[in-house]
Amino acid sequence: MRTHVRFFLVLSLLGSSCDQPDPEQRNSLVGTYLTPTSERLRQETVQIDLSQYHDDTGIDENLLVELRPDNTVLVSRARRYPIREQRKVETQALRKFRLTNATAADVRSKLARLRPQHLTADMAGSLPTGCQYICDGAAEFTIAYWDKEQRFGVFELQHGCTSANVPVVRKLVKNVLSQMNIAPAEFGFSIKG
Repeated sequence: MRTHVRFFLVLSLLGSSCDQPDPEQRNSLVGTYLTPTSERLRQETVQIDLSQYHDDTGIDENLLVELRPDNTVLVSRARRYPIREQRKVETQALRKFRLTNATAADVRSKLARLRPQHLTADMAGSLPTGCQYICDGAAEFTIAYWDKEQRFGVFELQHGCTSANVPVVRKLVKNVLSQMNIAPAEFGFSIKG
């Protein structure tokens, strides 16, 4: 009888340890769920896209910061010019470097707090908690997530969102960029707050 009790005790302890979250998982800022595990995040590409629109010229500019699964970071600028009914796009590579494993893991863990709960083939979306999607609203910045199975997700902070979470989101993205030694102002971009 004691053997059976010990066996069930060991099984219950093993079972409960399997249910423990990864210590790197954090609470989401876009929903009521934990972020994916660090192992899952290491397999994804994440791209921060800071946007600015020039009313006087009609030019959209984007500063793109992409973190790949191998910890390579690509920084580039995209310009979209209005030409009649079409838009001409120019992309310029600005920097390429590699993060240490520890820094890359920390950056991924922080950005995962803005990630949609699930990535999907038709691109899942997320907004800061307390924000509603604004039709025809311009993005202050977006963060895209994708994996090798071609599943996607996008976080978007739109101008006009006034949720109490917005300053937290801006601070998080500023912190991540600083951690990667990227100063948006160096390239003519900024994040409010």
